[in-house]
Amino acid sequence: MADDEALVRELVVAALEDSECQVLTAMNGREAFSMAASQKPDLILLDLKMPATDGMDALRQLKSEPATAKIPVIVLTGGATRANVRRALTLGATDFISKSGFHLDTLKEKIAKALQQAEPTTPAT
Repeated sequence: MADDEALVRELVVAALEDSECQVLTAMNGREAFSMAASQKPDLILLDLKMPATDGMDALRQLKSEPATAKIPVIVLTGGATRANVRRALTLGATDFISKSGFHLDTLKEKIAKALQQAEPTTPAT
């Protein structure tokens, strides 16, 4: 979960604590990319408007690096314009959720769907 707003990070972590996942948090796109490269998460939730490196730049980096390219990325942002949705999906985002009026159940459903459809990031043994 990469978002510069502590309240959003806390809300998402609390919403997902009953699931069987560990939630890592980052405060900007640079941190998110670094964490993804070292931790190889199963999925990334990414805000667009963040300091240091914004979400679009982080998404571009994530999808251009072989080590992180297959990690599904769901954009969760307040900047849900048509242009941003189109750009994020073109860059490789799996899905897009507007923070404006989103429901935690919808977030959980989209996460589950993205994880089901994800390509394995490591070879099966």
